[in-house]
Amino acid sequence: MAMTEYRMVRPEELLMAVRLADATFRNDEQISMGKAFPHVFSSSMAHSFGAFVEGELVSFIGLVPNFIRIHESLLSVYSIGAVCTNPEHRGAGHASKLLDLVVDYADKAGASLLLVSGDRSLYLRKQCVPFGIGRKYVLSKDADQRQPRYQIREYHSNDLLRISRLASSRAVRYVHSPWDVAQLIGGGAFSSCIDQKQHILLAEDGRGVVAFAVIAAPTKDGQHGRAMEWAGEEEAVRQLLLTAVHRHHMNALEVPVMSYEHELNKLLSTYPSEQIANSGTVKVLNAQRLLEQLQPYLMTYHSAELAAEHIGSDEMSLKWSDGEKKMSASEFAACIFSGVQPQSMPAEFQKQWDGAFPLPFPYTCGLNFV
Repeated sequence: MAMTEYRMVRPEELLMAVRLADATFRNDEQISMGKAFPHVFSSSMAHSFGAFVEGELVSFIGLVPNFIRIHESLLSVYSIGAVCTNPEHRGAGHASKLLDLVVDYADKAGASLLLVSGDRSLYLRKQCVPFGIGRKYVLSKDADQRQPRYQIREYHSNDLLRISRLASSRAVRYVHSPWDVAQLIGGGAFSSCIDQKQHILLAEDGRGVVAFAVIAAPTKDGQHGRAMEWAGEEEAVRQLLLTAVHRHHMNALEVPVMSYEHELNKLLSTYPSEQIANSGTVKVLNAQRLLEQLQPYLMTYHSAELAAEHIGSDEMSLKWSDGEKKMSASEFAACIFSGVQPQSMPAEFQKQWDGAFPLPFPYTCGLNFV
């Protein structure tokens, strides 16, 4: 029986990973995964892991490092995606073994969170859990259009610094350079996965460009469009979204908005909506490290420092002042990312908790989808 080698994929082996991912996820009309996901398949990044049988890559997990800014705090995170196994080698546990390597690698690299693009049993067994809270609005072609206050136009390449500046002004965001933004725009990862065409609209007035929105527009009848990313003045963003519906002949546009985006939620509150979680799942790699990385943000709300520890594979302990609450990974994620209060908290601490949580966290299924 041939031996299987589980290890990091070397830069010169990434072409094998692209071929395996394309065979798994792509049809003849879709662009290659290598182009759509530049950070996964870039030889300069090369953080991904694979299972090799006699030198052939038979299973793959793409791994991408990033920083996420939460006001004054900076979280170290990894994201996984493009998870695929050659059909002839499925059922052998390759992906599960690779995921264990990925978790260990990301933890040793100092990350506090592992973001996962799916919710398969493979991930749930490893304590990757649903997280976050928001609303998905549906803007139809019949939605009202108030007299526009802004001139709305298509993106040009010389707008890159403008939209990068707007993106960087968000208090809650993935941290990107203009180079990163250009690669993510050029890849159009999620829009390519749902077989839609990506468009970027800008809103400007006498001050210049004040907002942008990245939209995935349907290419087939019956599909809804999808708002992928935005930044800038909220009323300008609202007008960009409405304009996109009409300009690109959509029946409707879905807009996922996280709970911390208070003003945009207010502006869209008259449109049909439903509550959603963030996209995919999350694994807390190290609960205490997460709280330490969040400390600058938490200090705004908490006079007493929170602490946490992992008790077992699926149990954690959250501590505050002279109190403690043991909970599962799912319950911990609900506390941090959805704002569920742990029982037995002192009343004065509950008020501080309500201010800090749910933790503002960017939607993971936009331009940064892995």
